[in-house]
Amino acid sequence: MTGKDPFSGQAFTKKSETQRFSSRENQIKYNNRKATERRRTLSDYWKVLTRNRDILNRTLGDKAEHTVSRDFLIGAGYDFMFFTHTGIQLADKVMGVFEYGLKPLSGDRYKVIRFRNRPVLDEATFNPSNP
Repeated sequence: MTGKDPFSGQAFTKKSETQRFSSRENQIKYNNRKATERRRTLSDYWKVLTRNRDILNRTLGDKAEHTVSRDFLIGAGYDFMFFTHTGIQLADKVMGVFEYGLKPLSGDRYKVIRFRNRPVLDEATFNPSNP
């Protein structure tokens, strides 16, 4: 039984039917390259999410919640296109960034909150089988 090594592209004789690589070194190099490409692809998104989290952290300080304007957040460098999750808290939509959340209020204002526990997820959004 022969196979083609995904890392080197060379043909080799398989020792078992499920063997994909000609050597353990090639398997490690292949997986390291794949992980590096994945990190490189996600790094720009990760930077924005981390910056958003830092802004919310600085805005709250020691408080559990704080109300700010949209202009304040934009001026601080917050990017409203990036969040880690959405949910419902007390019947209001919440856009989450890790352990923080933004709850839209009237007049372009937002309540920044720190989740003590995980928010209750919006069943319509997260469980499509539940009508």
